[in-house]
Amino acid sequence: MPENNEKDEKKLGIVEIESLKDLVHLIVRLPFQIVNHMELSGKHLYFILLGSGVPGVSTTLYYILLDEKIKETYIVFNSIKDTITYSSSFEDRRGGMVYIPIINIKKQNLVKEDLLNF
Repeated sequence: MPENNEKDEKKLGIVEIESLKDLVHLIVRLPFQIVNHMELSGKHLYFILLGSGVPGVSTTLYYILLDEKIKETYIVFNSIKDTITYSSSFEDRRGGMVYIPIINIKKQNLVKEDLLNF
């Protein structure tokens, strides 16, 4: 793979989200509802990648860094109460409940440790 240069790096937009709930609010408005997870510099990075409508930026990474890993398999968003819980399975299928699978990434070449230091 060719070395990244300044021109290539501008193609990825980086947006740090204030809270996990903000990231979930963004995810539940998308047709493809997953969140990616990986460990980065001793923290836990939860993120999604979206195509961008910004000139010169082809993809935008929306992320939050957490100190602790979410041990369960799903983030469960209750859209009626606007709350987040976690689950290892589909336990409650009432209306207003959205189960967002957490995809644990083993290896990747998208996010480097220094990429988030902007």
